Amino acid sequence: MMKLSTMQAVVATVDDQWESALANELLLSWEHDVGCPKYWRASTNFIFFFKRLGRDHVLRFNHASERTAEVIQAEIDYVNALAEAGMRVAQPVRSIVGKQVESIATALGLFHVVVFEALPGKQFDLQELTPDQLVHWGQALGELHRAATRYTQPGRPRWQDQLMPILLSNDAVSVRQALRILGTQAQPHHAPALVAFIQRTEDATQLHDAAAALLMLQKRQVNLLQPLIDYMLSRAIDSEKREWVAYSLTHEYPTLPGTWHERLSRAFCIVLSDVNESPSLRAQAAEGLAEIYEMYVREHGRTRQYRRTGELLIQILRDPAPEVRFWTCFALGKMHYRQALRALNTLANIDLATHGPWWSIGEEAADAIDWIKGRPSPERELRRDISESAPEP
Repeated sequence: MMKLSTMQAVVATVDDQWESALANELLLSWEHDVGCPKYWRASTNFIFFFKRLGRDHVLRFNHASERTAEVIQAEIDYVNALAEAGMRVAQPVRSIVGKQVESIATALGLFHVVVFEALPGKQFDLQELTPDQLVHWGQALGELHRAATRYTQPGRPRWQDQLMPILLSNDAVSVRQALRILGTQAQPHHAPALVAFIQRTEDATQLHDAAAALLMLQKRQVNLLQPLIDYMLSRAIDSEKREWVAYSLTHEYPTLPGTWHERLSRAFCIVLSDVNESPSLRAQAAEGLAEIYEMYVREHGRTRQYRRTGELLIQILRDPAPEVRFWTCFALGKMHYRQALRALNTLANIDLATHGPWWSIGEEAADAIDWIKGRPSPERELRRDISESAPEP
């Protein structure tokens, strides 16, 4: 739908004979019969009918502030492709100088103008259609869809594309809303803009939402995971921001091919083993390993990477940071890594330290032992509300 101010300005040029001096001016670029074009409607486009060689034609135009000439040309290219595929469509007519889209400056501004042949026929209301007409309608739609599947050129922007400029704004609420929509509706060509947004944003919540949107695309374009891994591993980036990306990689990533499970596992291992990294980032990496291997072992078995990860985690159980030890216990339990039972048993008996709102590390080690041995672990209560120590994304 166009802006009401644009609609009012153009419709104001239409007289009581449904003729418009503006439409007359725009039509001068095309051959046409004697007479003025007649106004039909204003909605997404302005539509006028006129005669050319005795046949009905459509004059369609938009203000340049509403659409670009490139977008309109993409529409015409699509219609032309459908015609070449044998579809009966309203074909575009070239202007006197051979253009399919004319950009014409007027007193009301610049307009992009096209002309189409008018298809003969009658438009029915849905309740007027007979059963036979409904069948023909369905057949025509099927033919249209079949022809459209063979079209591979870039089309006009989708509605999701209108969200991308919002990511450049300073309106935090609008940015958040756009990212939440893109989390389920992003298209593969949005990936570079999402990666760029992740690299420049200073807001941890926005960072998480953008990473989640990018990971959603991973289902269709598997190489999108690498920019997030690179971001998490970059020591030049603030550790809190990298922790949010690690959080997204832990909780939002879709099912990946085995090689990508292993790449992500190796990246988490690099972070976890680096004692110069922030403890909270390392702890998040340990939780990420738990999420990977809880699913991975069932699907791929105990691979060399699985065993290397387990041995690293056993070493990390001696780390001085309580949060790192806590989530390492969690990871070993989720991995069902039996070789860790002795080290976990030691922690279960002596480690009374706590981490944030969680129970003691010794208790988490005991739970891990239960998981490895296939026993139910006890229900435990948080020492305080988890929201007090960890902001929700």
